[in-house]
Amino acid sequence: MKNRPEWVMGQYAAMLCGGFGVALYDTLGENSTQFILNQTLSPTVLCTTTELTNLLAYKKDIPTLQFIVLVDVDTLDDSKVASAATAGIKLTTLSHIETIGAAQTASFTSATPTLQDTYVLLYTSGTTDVPKGVPISHEMVMTAALGATERMCVGIGESGFTKEAVHLSYLPLAHCIEHLINTVLITAHGSIAYYQGSPLKLVEDLVAIRPTCFVSVPRLLNKVYDKVVTGARSAGGLKAWLFDWALSSKLDNLKRGQRDHMIFDALIISKIRVKLGLDRVCWFISGGAPLSTDVMDFYRILLPGPTSEGYGLTETVGGLAIDYYAHTDAGTVGPPLASTECKLISVPEMGYLVTDTTHGEDDATRMPVRGRGEL
Repeated sequence: MKNRPEWVMGQYAAMLCGGFGVALYDTLGENSTQFILNQTLSPTVLCTTTELTNLLAYKKDIPTLQFIVLVDVDTLDDSKVASAATAGIKLTTLSHIETIGAAQTASFTSATPTLQDTYVLLYTSGTTDVPKGVPISHEMVMTAALGATERMCVGIGESGFTKEAVHLSYLPLAHCIEHLINTVLITAHGSIAYYQGSPLKLVEDLVAIRPTCFVSVPRLLNKVYDKVVTGARSAGGLKAWLFDWALSSKLDNLKRGQRDHMIFDALIISKIRVKLGLDRVCWFISGGAPLSTDVMDFYRILLPGPTSEGYGLTETVGGLAIDYYAHTDAGTVGPPLASTECKLISVPEMGYLVTDTTHGEDDATRMPVRGRGEL
């Protein structure tokens, strides 16, 4: 199912009982869904009524599936209950489970996980035809969150990681990046809002929420960039001229290490921020794929807070390297985080050698960086 509060509630409920959640993308097809549920021997699935029909159809090939919990309705339609029973499924609602749980709080004892226990099981596309499962431990997610927080605090202090922090959750919760950011916000006692479920309404959601932190991917960032730049220039005349002048002036300042422009920030840039709902952003990270230099520079001069590019893998909970705020040159993801251990190695058959570029230091590309984490 798409991101919603019940997604996270279900995950934490599983941990309280000594288990863990298995993340499913809402876009998975029949083969991938069956493969994951069969490999994990999952007896229960939390979902919305949107996914119910497909799950009931898949049941014949998923023998371990016994329960489906609907999170978007409080009462069940008799026909749905009957269809589920025919398929061999016990259908219930999250509200019903909450009612049962409320009556047993005195007798319930929550499990206490160890650092090595699994926090969540995430699946990636891998390099084969079937999804690849990556178990993420509690230690991995906490050290990744601490590593990312430490890097982003450089230059802005801890102001972006307090109970006043606000995050809009729209990247799939089945992806490591969203898990990492959720952990950062929960640890900081911040607030998490969930998008309406449609990419077409994302700007509407941003304007309503006005997040203080913004994590995104190039596919979306490129669309916003094209819309803003094309829209401003298509206006023609004085508006287009002022927009281009503002961009060039801000870029000149950026090259000198200055992010602000007293005149153009007030006249033009601040208005764009408000229209996009990004006027409160105090830190921003782009990840998932490389972001072009032009687009990264645009966000560096647009957003009021630090803008960085990061790189990571599911195996590192999305965090391996994040650029420092003080760096104003696009095209780099910065050094590894303290939470990750990594090492560059040569891949001669692909033409990659650790000696290709030394950046002025003979051993800079061969020295392993030590820290907490797994890869």
